[in-house]
Amino acid sequence: MEKILIVEDDIAFGTMIQTWLRKKGFEVEKTTSVKAAIQVCEEAERGFDLVLSDLRLPDHDGIFLLQWMRKHGVQVPFIVMTSYAEIQNVVLAMKSGATDYVAKPFHPDILLDKIKEAIKNQKNSASAASSEAHATAVKSQQADSASVNQTQNTSTSADKNAKVASPA
Repeated sequence: MEKILIVEDDIAFGTMIQTWLRKKGFEVEKTTSVKAAIQVCEEAERGFDLVLSDLRLPDHDGIFLLQWMRKHGVQVPFIVMTSYAEIQNVVLAMKSGATDYVAKPFHPDILLDKIKEAIKNQKNSASAASSEAHATAVKSQQADSASVNQTQNTSTSADKNAKVASPA
């Protein structure tokens, strides 16, 4: 079951999204500030598969949270929600590494599509990275094996030449 962190200071709206996403089969935690979100991220036994964050929050903004997460190696999809869909905020969020954004009010099915797509893309990226790392490891092992064989062949040739050169 995918785990989502919602960061939304409007308690009623956040609870509505949380309840709706749970009905859609997600495990959902909710916080109302960046400080609380950071604390939850640090204490979570297993990380989150996606973060859904309001842009404007009481203590910082969603972009601050996004930058904190990236700085601390948390590379999960991050969708920004905003009632203030000004172009500069969207551009800043995307340049900071947001996966997507949604303007409030939004249709729930549009949000669900964005969430599913972001999680799917993250899994595909992780799978591709894992496959690439495996391929690199195999190539490295093959190169090491070839190097060992080359060394053994050189040593064997040198031993044969030494035996031929020295009369018995």
